[in-house]
Amino acid sequence: MGRAAECCKTLPGEYLSQALGVAAARLLELRIVKRISVASPAAGIEWSKKVPGGVVWELIGVQSLLTTSAAVANRNTRITIQDSDSNIVFAVSAGATVPASQAQRIGWFVGAGVTVTTFGIFAPLPTPPITLLSGDTLGSSTLSLDAADQWSGVFLTVREWSETDVIQEAMMIDAQLTALTEREVTGR
Repeated sequence: MGRAAECCKTLPGEYLSQALGVAAARLLELRIVKRISVASPAAGIEWSKKVPGGVVWELIGVQSLLTTSAAVANRNTRITIQDSDSNIVFAVSAGATVPASQAQRIGWFVGAGVTVTTFGIFAPLPTPPITLLSGDTLGSSTLSLDAADQWSGVFLTVREWSETDVIQEAMMIDAQLTALTEREVTGR
């Protein structure tokens, strides 16, 4: 157990609430919301995007367009997150199929609630958002993807934190909680 966790056990409620409130606000300041364009792959290939080194992402949304060939088959789409060892650690289906010879907008969004198919296929992502670590890969996985099917117009909306900033902020918060505890214990 870290020093901050030990401090939390001994701090009076008012100090703990203030310290945690300041910590949460500071960590929120460190985030940046970004819209990231994903390169369109060749026909018949899934799209993917790797989280760069030194950052952490929270996935807020994915927007894409799947244009299917005339090959008769329904395409079932999902997004997956693979860790740096290629293990699938998360997957979510769009919840609807794309038939042959269609250009269909497909999106996954935090807070979507249920899959909606009126103006495209829009499916929910979990709340709170899924966290992707440096080296994780987010990508599509399409059942019955044809060699002539084409993914395009893929954009990700993420909250991005620098791992260094988060670690430094956690160390500073730990030091502040330690100092608060020592003042409370010694009365100084």
